[in-house]
Amino acid sequence: RRGEVYGIKPDAIEYFMQDGMELAIVYIRCSITKSYPMGNKPKTNKSARFVVLNEKGTQLIKKQVDRCKRIMMQHDKIMNTNDFIFVSPDTAKPYYLEVMNEAMRKVEAACEIKAFPHMMRHMFATAASIADVDGDALRDFMGHESEAMTNHYTHATKEAALKVMRKTEAVLHKSI
Repeated sequence: RRGEVYGIKPDAIEYFMQDGMELAIVYIRCSITKSYPMGNKPKTNKSARFVVLNEKGTQLIKKQVDRCKRIMMQHDKIMNTNDFIFVSPDTAKPYYLEVMNEAMRKVEAACEIKAFPHMMRHMFATAASIADVDGDALRDFMGHESEAMTNHYTHATKEAALKVMRKTEAVLHKSI
């Protein structure tokens, strides 16, 4: 969710080592919305969760924290642990939600495809479903109250249909 991304603060990021790689956990505790441009609690109780970032995601979040520190310094401010890490270079204030939509419109124009921020959640849920990620784990990761909502985010694909057919076929042929 856009608001959850824009609601990340340094005190919600924890770094740790795993198999020789530095990874990060981001705790989703705050969300920026049109009604709450300075942040509020996440959308639902299940939305308050944590997300583990892979090595690339960890590098990107560290770069964003460093970028925020530089922006704050340019505005004679010091970044605090409870400041948002996604801020405007012009004002050092948190981005408003429309900024991400504007970025996606540029992607649409450059790639000649329809793209919007929330589509990323659908793509992730579909890929996780194809990869046989446990439904409860995916629901928790996505911050949904129900598995039905998570299922709404997954989309049928040929790959998924083939997987269902092959698994079903294997079971049926064993019993014959």
